[in-house]
Amino acid sequence: MKTRAWLPLIGLLTLLACQPKEQPVTIHNAALGLDVTFPGKPQQIMYTEETTLGNVMWYNLTYLPKGGVNEPTMRVDIGSPTGKSLTARTLTEGFQAHLRQCLGPITIEPLPPGRGPGFHYTAQKHYDRTLEGIVIVVRGRIHHAQGAAREPGDPAFKAFLDGFKVASGS
Repeated sequence: MKTRAWLPLIGLLTLLACQPKEQPVTIHNAALGLDVTFPGKPQQIMYTEETTLGNVMWYNLTYLPKGGVNEPTMRVDIGSPTGKSLTARTLTEGFQAHLRQCLGPITIEPLPPGRGPGFHYTAQKHYDRTLEGIVIVVRGRIHHAQGAAREPGDPAFKAFLDGFKVASGS
């Protein structure tokens, strides 16, 4: 009789184990100069936000894992300031100020030569998650990849940031 009490739990665990694993999704958008691979299918939205640079129109791709709260989340934002033409330096410094305003203290490191004008940053945020991101400024746009993970060395998180590419261009 006690064995039957475990049968529903065993059935549920079997169903969960048989869930199809998400397949990586690569986004290549030549118009935005963007190449990025997410661990699964990202959601897409567009929105406008008031920032330290003025209004910025954002195109956003966000990956939220099906595996639960312990999995890393990843996002890419491509932002264009509306009604303004700003230099790469102004965009970089302005977006650093915006990140500090939104996230609090951040650690900033320059990108390696050839990766583009921009920076790499790390911030401690809510729910014991570390936020890490890369910002590359090209063609008057802010290209921003960000991930949140419980452990800074998470392999999927690292692969996502390492694979974030922005084509240079005029």
